Amino acid sequence: RIVYVSCDPATLGRDVALLKERGYRLKNAMAADLFPRCAHVESIVCLSREEANGPNPNFRMAQQSDAEHVLSLYQSAKNSAFCVWNDSYPSIAEIAHDLETKNLYVMTDGSKIIGAISVVPENELDGFDCWTNRDGKEIARVVVDKAYQGYGLSFEMVQSVASILRENSYKAIHLSVAKSNIPAYKTYIKAGFKVIGEAEMYGNDYYLMEKAIDTNFLPKQIADESVVCLTRE
Repeated sequence: RIVYVSCDPATLGRDVALLKERGYRLKNAMAADLFPRCAHVESIVCLSREEANGPNPNFRMAQQSDAEHVLSLYQSAKNSAFCVWNDSYPSIAEIAHDLETKNLYVMTDGSKIIGAISVVPENELDGFDCWTNRDGKEIARVVVDKAYQGYGLSFEMVQSVASILRENSYKAIHLSVAKSNIPAYKTYIKAGFKVIGEAEMYGNDYYLMEKAIDTNFLPKQIADESVVCLTRE
């Protein structure tokens, strides 16, 4: 494991990229104000070496050719213990809409799609009055291939989306998670989300969760190479 403290984000981004090529992944990052009353901030990151048999994930925007693979992930998840999705949702219709609006992202291991996540363009949860920050986007349909679960890939996808939204000056991420989906709930708590409301929808009870996005946190150069965690573990 490497703990890297830097006063220059540009060189930090350069070195993180080099370390990634050598099998390290950036697991956590935070800013430390060591010099009060000035604009100077230290960046602290923690890197760990990849497991020898672990995946080498890559996060990108989905393409039309990914549609059937994403649908297969959805169908597989519907048979899992904690999933509340039903036969009609999510379907190819949601995938087609997310592709059309450029709001579907996938995680790959080589050429294989192992995860997917959507940024909901309509912000369907805006009708709830519990949000502390209205300048946000909603994420939904987070799914990881069963064979790749346990590597923290859901966490990585959420953090990758946070980096994208940060670049577009959004201030928050909203989501709903079924109370019965304990693994997903724990992932979102780890990623910095807080429960700020509850709702009954689609025949299930949900937590409404929000994560603040610090738009001044880290530059794109680092965010592209990393998983950014805004909270101490």
